[in-house]
Amino acid sequence: MVRHAYIGTLGLMAVLAFVPHTQAQDAMRGAALAFDSEKGNCTICHVIPGLGLPDEAQGNIGPSLDGVGARHDRAGLVALIEDPRTFFPDTVMPAFGVTEGLIAVAEPWRGKPILTSDEIEDIAAYLEGLR
Repeated sequence: MVRHAYIGTLGLMAVLAFVPHTQAQDAMRGAALAFDSEKGNCTICHVIPGLGLPDEAQGNIGPSLDGVGARHDRAGLVALIEDPRTFFPDTVMPAFGVTEGLIAVAEPWRGKPILTSDEIEDIAAYLEGLR
């Protein structure tokens, strides 16, 4: 699988074209976080259509995020990102917003969530626009 460190400006604009204007700023930050290999890194496990990347250049461990905004409201998306084990106890998806109940966390990261609550909200705003 080929990994891309960033999404091009045109691809990001195409993805955000359907996001309501009031959510655009949060969604833009969320999209950047979703593609950031140090933060969300969503495409390592999920296909996100509309990026201009072939499906085979994205992950196939998790389900496609195509239409995820039509299947979940913002609160549901936040909850899934924060701690997906709440919904799927055997998931391999990281719990991006919790620090308890994790296994084999490297010393520098112990007691720190991967994403802040604001970052999780921004990613949820982006995913909510994927309809």
